Amino acid sequence: MESKKAPRRKSAEMYPLIELYLGGSQTQREFCEERGLNPGVFNYWLGRYRGDQAESTSGFEVIALPNVPVVESGIELEYPNGIKLRIAGGVSASYLRSLLEIKL
Repeated sequence: MESKKAPRRKSAEMYPLIELYLGGSQTQREFCEERGLNPGVFNYWLGRYRGDQAESTSGFEVIALPNVPVVESGIELEYPNGIKLRIAGGVSASYLRSLLEIKL
């Protein structure tokens, strides 16, 4: 006795259905019942579709910045005793760390 297997579906067939579902107002159950789709299979393809969409859209966009000269800024530290220390830009992290560790 042979068991009937549902035909294998491909993204070319399922993705347009998923886009139709996402653009509509039906629940997954209603959508699947109306089209004779297995809800488990549909949910599998919905997950694949969303994964493919996430890969193709990173959420970041490349922007071109104008060619503006960089101006080095400085740092100003104020210790609890009121002493202010102004440091010009271009100071190494280790030097800055040593200044922060000074007990006044």
